[in-house]
Amino acid sequence: FSIAFSIVKILSLFLKTNSDILSGIQISILIQYDNMTTEIITSPSRTANVCAMRMVICHQLRTAGLTLNQIGKQINRNHATVVHSLRRFEDLMSVNDPILREAITKLSFQQQS
Repeated sequence: FSIAFSIVKILSLFLKTNSDILSGIQISILIQYDNMTTEIITSPSRTANVCAMRMVICHQLRTAGLTLNQIGKQINRNHATVVHSLRRFEDLMSVNDPILREAITKLSFQQQS
């Protein structure tokens, strides 16, 4: 994820004035792995791999400086869900959750290719 995160960080510096454009670009950069699409990420799906990817996306977008509402808008959720996702991400990272680690690894591998 370092390459994707670097791109997101650079874009966030240049596109601060239009966060919708920035968010759309970030989502596209972050979800291009396996069969993951924007439609799947924004769907009501609660399968483990989709939820894990949403958590990673929320974490990366928040780290890049987007507000909770901006992130929620991009993944078709409200800000409270984004807060929950961010907390859950930290909790699962602290216990080394295999599903979350797999999502991060797949995302990292795709961005390095």
